[in-house]
Amino acid sequence: MAKNELFANYQFLLEIDGIATAYFKSVSGLDSEVEVIEHRETNKGREVVRKVPGLRKWGDITFKRGMTTTPRKGSSSSGTTTPSSPMSATSTR
Repeated sequence: MAKNELFANYQFLLEIDGIATAYFKSVSGLDSEVEVIEHRETNKGREVVRKVPGLRKWGDITFKRGMTTTPRKGSSSSGTTTPSSPMSATSTR
C-alpha cells in the first residue's frame, strides 16, 4: 500500500520541528479567548470607554484516533509508518 493511500483518511497532521510525527482523524479544543479590558477616560467633558485586548487563553487540544510515523521499538525497519492502537493525546499550552 502506498504511503499516501495509508494517510488518506487522516485529516490532521502533527508536525514537530518540521517533521511529520503523527496523523489524526479528530482534533478538538481548537479555541481561544481574548480578555477585554475597558479603560474609562474623560475627553472634553464626555466619558469615553475604550476597549483594548488583554490576556489570551487557549483551550486544551485533544487529538483522537491517530497513527504515528515512527517505527515501533525493536522494529528493524526505519522510516516506516506504524498504525497504533486507538491513540489519544491531550496538550496544554
